[in-house]
Amino acid sequence: MARRFCANQGGCDDAYQADMLGTADAEWCKIGRQANVVAYENTFLHVEGRNPMQISVQEGHPALEVIIQCPTADASIQKIKTLLQAQEKKLPCFKDNATHFIDPADALYFESVDKRSYLYTARDVYETPLRLYELEEQLADALFIRSAKAQIINLAQIQSLCPDFGGRIEAVMSNGEKLIVSRQYAKTLKERLGLT
Repeated sequence: MARRFCANQGGCDDAYQADMLGTADAEWCKIGRQANVVAYENTFLHVEGRNPMQISVQEGHPALEVIIQCPTADASIQKIKTLLQAQEKKLPCFKDNATHFIDPADALYFESVDKRSYLYTARDVYETPLRLYELEEQLADALFIRSAKAQIINLAQIQSLCPDFGGRIEAVMSNGEKLIVSRQYAKTLKERLGLT
C-alpha cells in the first residue's frame, strides 16, 4: 500500500488520501502538486529482513538530482550509485560511416568476432572501438557480466533463462534472441541474479 504523502502545503483531504491508498503496491501514483512540482511515489515489495524501499519522483525541477537516504552506505547502495552514474556515460560506436553514442542500457550484449567488438541492441548492430576486456572493466559495476569468452551480456535485458546441455544456460533476451551462457560463467550469472 502506498504510504500517506501530500505535496500540498495545506495537506490533502480524506477523500484524496483514500484515493491514493487504494492504489496497488507497485503502481506509480500522482500524489500532490506544489509550485508546479508533481510528485510520484512507489513502494517496492517487502524483502525479508529489509525495509521496503521508498521511491519518489518530483517533476518540474530545473536539473536532475538523485539523493539516496539510507542507514549505511553498504555495497548495495554503492551498486545503485554506480548504476545511476553509468546512465550518464554513452559508448561511442560506428555504423554506416557515422559515429553513434549508445546508452549502455540499450545494449543487449557485446560480442567479439574476428578481433572486432560489436554492440547489439534490439534493432541494430554497431562496431565499438573498445575491446571486450575494456568494456567489461568499464561496465563491471553495472548490470553487465561476461557470459562467454567472446561475449558480455546485459542482465537487465534478459527475459528468461533455461538450462542447456553441459551446464550451460540459454538466455532469452528482451528482443527474443537466444544467447548461450557458457558453463564457465553460468555460476556468476546465477549469483548476480540472486538465483543461488
